[in-house]
Amino acid sequence: YGAAALVATERATESSVVLPVAAAFMALCNSACQISQNHCADLAAHLLHYRIDAPPDPSASFAKAKAKASIGMGYMLLNNATSQPLQQAMVTVNWQRPDSIFEVEIVKPTPVRVHPNAVQYTPILDQPFYPKLTSIKGALPAIQARYNQPNVTPPPYILGNLSINVALRTTKTATTGANPFDQVGPTSQAIQGEEEFGLAVFALDGYVNKPQEVLQVPVYHSKTKAPMGSIVIQLSIQVDPSATVDVPPISTSKDGLVSLVGLDTLMETSGAAPPIDYELPDASTYGSNQALQRRQAQLSTMGLFYTHPYMHQHFTQVRLPDARLLQQKAHAYSVALVADPETIVPSYEERAPSSFRPSSSRQAPLVASIPFNVHIQSLGLSKLPNGDPVGTFHNITCGAPADHARGFAEIYQGGPSGGLRRLEQKRLELQQQVADAQTHLILGVSNYFVTSRQTNPHIYHVPAHHSELMHLRWKVFQAIQNLHTVTWHCAMRRTNVFSQALGIAMSSLLASLSDVHKVGQKWPDLWVRHGYLVSYEGLLSAAGKELGMIEDASVGIAMLRMCSVQLIGDDGNGDAPQTPTKTRVVIPHSPHLKWLQMEATGCGSKTQYKVTIGVDRAFYASNVPEPLRNGKMVRFYPLLFQVGVDIRQWGANTGMKASLQLKDNVASVAKAVRPDEVCGSTGNVENEFEDEDMSGIEDNDVLIALNYEALRKMNVYAHAISPLPTGAAGQGHPQLSGEELAVHPVLSSLHAHIVGSAGKMNHGILDEAAQVAQKLGGGGVVFCKSGKDRTAMHVTFKQAQYVHSYLRRVLKNPRDAVDITEDANRMRVYGTR
Repeated sequence: YGAAALVATERATESSVVLPVAAAFMALCNSACQISQNHCADLAAHLLHYRIDAPPDPSASFAKAKAKASIGMGYMLLNNATSQPLQQAMVTVNWQRPDSIFEVEIVKPTPVRVHPNAVQYTPILDQPFYPKLTSIKGALPAIQARYNQPNVTPPPYILGNLSINVALRTTKTATTGANPFDQVGPTSQAIQGEEEFGLAVFALDGYVNKPQEVLQVPVYHSKTKAPMGSIVIQLSIQVDPSATVDVPPISTSKDGLVSLVGLDTLMETSGAAPPIDYELPDASTYGSNQALQRRQAQLSTMGLFYTHPYMHQHFTQVRLPDARLLQQKAHAYSVALVADPETIVPSYEERAPSSFRPSSSRQAPLVASIPFNVHIQSLGLSKLPNGDPVGTFHNITCGAPADHARGFAEIYQGGPSGGLRRLEQKRLELQQQVADAQTHLILGVSNYFVTSRQTNPHIYHVPAHHSELMHLRWKVFQAIQNLHTVTWHCAMRRTNVFSQALGIAMSSLLASLSDVHKVGQKWPDLWVRHGYLVSYEGLLSAAGKELGMIEDASVGIAMLRMCSVQLIGDDGNGDAPQTPTKTRVVIPHSPHLKWLQMEATGCGSKTQYKVTIGVDRAFYASNVPEPLRNGKMVRFYPLLFQVGVDIRQWGANTGMKASLQLKDNVASVAKAVRPDEVCGSTGNVENEFEDEDMSGIEDNDVLIALNYEALRKMNVYAHAISPLPTGAAGQGHPQLSGEELAVHPVLSSLHAHIVGSAGKMNHGILDEAAQVAQKLGGGGVVFCKSGKDRTAMHVTFKQAQYVHSYLRRVLKNPRDAVDITEDANRMRVYGTR
């Protein structure tokens, strides 16, 4: 150009920080998951202790806090003969727990002989059961009140009552019902619909450690309360004389994995016991909300809302394998940082942890926390004959930060599928399902007690055969356990997705710090004050598995807001001791970066991460900008723009256009008939045409939503970086009303592209977003499924645009779109991509 020539030097360099970042974060996750694993093991043991069919575990520290009992069933001794030829009775035995209003079936409906006179006792069954010892403090309020009377000495423990239900019947084929210990729900309805019912209730406490004897327990008519006769049984209850009700508390879940990755369980104020993966909130949490306090009190009388079979299955088949995997990854990553590979294999066949992860390893769980195909793609412009550098372009290229190893199928049969964005929305729906199920159960129980106490004011338990209430209770169990399952899955998914997103963002920040032109323009000072803007440009289609990848990436990228970075001079202590919330690892392949330390503070959604990088002292003194010294920290300000670029997205957009046209036609007809339901709102008309959000089905709405979210955030950042003069006009838009900010002039073109993007594959969104991010001093990240074809085409086109921008701005040499495309093609043929 004139007397000078412009030389472009293109490089694609592997990132040296992605493996150290993954190693540091996996060390934190491993420590946190060990806490969660111990917590879950304790929960399973306590739930087993709670079961009446489970004998005491000799290895458990609270084995003595359980009685060993058995009941033998003999016959029914009838007071008066009836007009019916009664030959047998159906008997069911239930345990009335002292700590729960719900009875538990011990003996399923069993036929026994009826005799008018006493006969020799011959047991027809001998059923063992193991009631746990309950303190008065842990009993139901009505029981507490009974013992909190003057001159009443409370016993060290209570065992509750046995409730024996008798149905007198004529000779019929007996219905035996189901295994009484399979689940919490109803086990049988065999005694319903009979002509005469009787009930016998007696306390177990009076028979503790007494010689086994045959008892005649009086049975009273359920309606008239008149004596019907006696049920002849044999009872044995043995309790260790040194037994106490003291049961060690469940180990803490504080600093566990769910909390570490920034999740609240959404169960903190649900009132469901026991608390799983969260600590019980302080009483002040409920404040003066009397309705919520009353709800908590009602739920506290209903016992536990998790079953031992569920927790045992979750521990052995889910949590324990996950904990082992995190332990393997933490160890393998730390070893990979300091060990030379034992064998040399082609990079595309690599499955061991390394700084470069090939896209062919997507399904390998061991390396799932390392982002793949991460490169710093750079283009340096120099001016000949002197070779003076005049400009630098750099982007990070990579595969989508998504958990491919876990896949995107249903978490459980009939359960949710997809990536994190969809799954975490499902968690909110499950939270509402839990609340609704609890409300229905509370109302059902209240109605039962109001009705039953009209004839018997001393009813405090719900019969085990009350099918309606047991069904409502089981619905609560299902909703809570489904929410817990999805929450743990999201937590494990976040460990991989965030680890990938953070390694990519760290690569972008460090690449920007190496850009002398950007540093010279004083951007580091603005990063300290407003955050480092990192703009992710996704090229995934909103269909099939790539929709799940978008959903994963959007959450992982959003989590970067929880992270701040600090640069300090190397203290020579690369092997600093590890703690559960702080870990330090070496950075082996960088001449200037020595180590990386990561620590977590806060709890749940308030979790914050701090990444500290130890820099070679000489390099720190000469190259680290002054605004980033003296312990100053830079937080990430992440954005995600998404445009589907493949044949599937084209097909999805084509179908969307047809759907939109159909919507318009239906809306026009509806408006003519009932304009009040259409004008100014989406109404019910549009809802009927929304696409189902299922794996394998396109969801174009997610692209539009993500782009609007990114636009809002970028608009806020632009106003912070470059405030408009007072009274300056800006373009308003209802989608941006959340921040009450007009569209910043620098975003006007991007705003126009996003507004008109519905049903289109508008590549201009990514072009404009990249240019605005560059103007705002941010970094760019380009990704597709694997970080290869689509990513390479996009980044080479961006490089050609950068050259065109330089020529137009500096050399006043404008070039048209054809020239830009030709330059991009040359880079594709002769360059690194």
